[in-house]
Amino acid sequence: MKSDWEAVIQDVARRVQLPEKTFIAATDGLLHCSICGNPVQKRIRTLGREFVVPLSCDCIMRKEREFKAREEAERKTRNRQICFGGLAGKYAEARFELSSGYNERIAKAMEKYADDFKNIVSGEREGDGFLLFGPVGTGKSWLCAAVCNRILDNGYTALLTNFGHISDAMGDWAGRKEYMESLLRYSLLVLDDLGIERQSEYMQEIVYNVINSRYEAGLPMLVTTNLTKRDILDNRNINLARIYDRLLQCCIPVEVNGKSIRREEFREKNEKRKGVYGL
Repeated sequence: MKSDWEAVIQDVARRVQLPEKTFIAATDGLLHCSICGNPVQKRIRTLGREFVVPLSCDCIMRKEREFKAREEAERKTRNRQICFGGLAGKYAEARFELSSGYNERIAKAMEKYADDFKNIVSGEREGDGFLLFGPVGTGKSWLCAAVCNRILDNGYTALLTNFGHISDAMGDWAGRKEYMESLLRYSLLVLDDLGIERQSEYMQEIVYNVINSRYEAGLPMLVTTNLTKRDILDNRNINLARIYDRLLQCCIPVEVNGKSIRREEFREKNEKRKGVYGL
């Protein structure tokens, strides 16, 4: 009958990967890797007996590191594609290193938020988020995408979406609960362009339920909107007031002002196009 030690050693032997080519070294009588020359076996003594146990050589350990690195890179690529979906081309390159031209104070605050994200998901600032409001084209969505890219690089998950996409993805009532639960699986949820969705009671209920479910779970959100401060703080519609009240309980309101970055980019692009035609 096998001893416990023999069972453990055999279990270890099954788990350790050996190189394809080995040789028995005359110096110790153990197997060595034919590539790096290091031993892939080791003698140990326990309970008055000697056992030969397998070892991973430098070649195998390097392959394992490379395999894990590839797996991690592939996982991050998949998470980035999921995060941005059809907007991958627009936002996948949003990085704080490229944030010149955006509101510097807010960009620094958003970068600090991304770098401190471990404290946002499970620390002293658990569930903290931002509500970025202000005119069209001032970089609100781009800054949120930069946060997503930073935390994706650090191994977290994120989803950047809007309520138009959420409504379409939710489908009929049968799939509503399952989809709502799926939104709780992301480390960060970014709700872009709040307020442009249809203002029906059904849609307002969806908006409230998404925001409330993240709030109750202590999960962070970033929200962008073109609504004004007055729209948010003094809304007479009771359904909308309920949404904004819940949102302000978990998101810090930050007004993003300044000239339209998008309009300036369009102006420069159009000037170049005019030059092509001699205009």
